[in-house]
Amino acid sequence: MLDLRRLTLLREVKLHGSMSAAARELAYSHSAISQQLALLEKETGEQWVDGGWAPPAMPSAVTVQTHCHEYSTFGTTVQRKALAALGVADVTEATGCCGVAGNFGFEANHYGISMKVAQQALAPALEGTAPDTPVLADGFSCAMQVKQLEPQRKSLHLAELLDPGNTAS
Repeated sequence: MLDLRRLTLLREVKLHGSMSAAARELAYSHSAISQQLALLEKETGEQWVDGGWAPPAMPSAVTVQTHCHEYSTFGTTVQRKALAALGVADVTEATGCCGVAGNFGFEANHYGISMKVAQQALAPALEGTAPDTPVLADGFSCAMQVKQLEPQRKSLHLAELLDPGNTAS
């Protein structure tokens, strides 16, 4: 499993411009930071520090609709911790099912129920944030429900927020 503290170190290196500057700022040794970033590269299979990738500027706020499968497996803290490690300060969470539930909400005779379920958490979360606030919806059904509720808002997967240049859209 990915150690979120290593993402925090990566952010600090990028923020301060070098491992040495980040080490001074965090009161770590250069070697400790280097070792942790090497482990991050090993865990992810990506070359983060010298490979040309830099995290993009993160928004100050996001709205998160955690997919039910992700929620049942990891709970709600994984994305929040990852976003905090990346410097996102304001996270509004839709704290329930989006209402689609696989193909259930796509079936014509379930549409009304699907919309009522969405009114429990997702719709209020969307309504409570600015229209330009990114919406993270890692599940396909959740992303489709965001589109049904607010067609002008685009939902993103967390990976798209991290690397917007590599999106298929």
